[in-house]
Amino acid sequence: MEVGGELESMEEGCLSLPGIHETVKRGNKIRVKYLDENLEAHEEVVEGYLARVMQHEFDHLDGKVFVDHISPLRKQMIKGKLNALLKGKAHCNYKVKTVRK
Repeated sequence: MEVGGELESMEEGCLSLPGIHETVKRGNKIRVKYLDENLEAHEEVVEGYLARVMQHEFDHLDGKVFVDHISPLRKQMIKGKLNALLKGKAHCNYKVKTVRK
């Protein structure tokens, strides 16, 4: 994946981090190469909101989440929320199941 275009800021959230939303800058255009169900290679340019969603999901494949794209200051400001998630205390508008060790 190649990221291009203009950087655009937009609030993001993720089911992996329930209750946390932060503004993230991402390129508004990407070039992706992929194989279809017949293993045929394709390349296309994706723009706008879909480009943002695809970058978010590709980040997961690389072991990243959207908060990896925010400033150290913002990370420090949400540290309490992140620590609460580690303890299984999520506050969000949808049902979650916590896993406790």
